[in-house]
Amino acid sequence: VAILGGGLSGMIAALNLSKSGFEVHLFERKKVLGGLAASFNIEGYNIPLFYHHIIKHNQHTIKYLNKYGLLGNVKWKRIKIAIAQDGKVHLFNDLFGLTKFPLLSCYGKLRALLFAAYVFFLLNPNKIRDEENAKDWLLKYAGKEVTYNLFSELYGRNKFNLALSKISAKQFAHRLKEREAYDLYTYPRKGLDAFINRLEEDLVRNNVAIYKRV
Repeated sequence: VAILGGGLSGMIAALNLSKSGFEVHLFERKKVLGGLAASFNIEGYNIPLFYHHIIKHNQHTIKYLNKYGLLGNVKWKRIKIAIAQDGKVHLFNDLFGLTKFPLLSCYGKLRALLFAAYVFFLLNPNKIRDEENAKDWLLKYAGKEVTYNLFSELYGRNKFNLALSKISAKQFAHRLKEREAYDLYTYPRKGLDAFINRLEEDLVRNNVAIYKRV
């Protein structure tokens, strides 16, 4: 089995396949494994490439972190997501903060609240067609104002630097269904480097062939 990409998902897939008896070859175009969770070194300090945190509901990640003893003595905190507009900060995952968000009219705020209720209680991401994109899906369920003034900026441009029309509606809906904005989060005291290094050690022990850029 050949796996293209040595990010966390690729590493876990390689590990599970190797334990199942497959001969696994893992290819990573960079010099280090870890993908977006990797770091770069400056004067002896490892700096994460991107900001990452561990979400309480993500039991798959937590299982591996606990396996390697990397979640001891961490502090869990409530997530706060804010939107800055004209020098003012508005909490996005707070009902009071959302009602004061200047880029949504009263009707837009009502649509946003109704859409949030739909996501919490009725949404089933698996029923969304594979070929449907996030823009069309949002326009249908959240309306034009919420789609363009909220999600195209927060999710499309800032998170993935992609137009919503280029993002899978099913993938987008699954992220919303996780309710990440209302969860607890933490960060391992030794960072994600320790996690990546321990995973790589397990890959080597299970005879996974790893190819990195030299």
